[in-house]
Amino acid sequence: MQKLLLIAVLAAGCGPTGYYVANVYADQGGLYTQRCAIDGGSHSDKPDPNNCKYERVEPPPPEVRAMFPAAPAPAAPTPPTPPAAP
Repeated sequence: MQKLLLIAVLAAGCGPTGYYVANVYADQGGLYTQRCAIDGGSHSDKPDPNNCKYERVEPPPPEVRAMFPAAPAPAAPTPPTPPAAP
């Protein structure tokens, strides 16, 4: 039984690192996320700048975009108001 528990603990400890989105940035028309590793220690609520990576967010595939509602048509610009008569 102890061997089974030891194997389970080792398998759980060797899993892939989990990441959470710490920040989102927009730059030159692109969207980027800062993903930081999840820390199981006492500072788990703070991103570790030494263990973060930046990823570009890709647009959704066409089949997903088809499920989004259509964007409303842009409104016509309002004409400028004439100056008041003296």
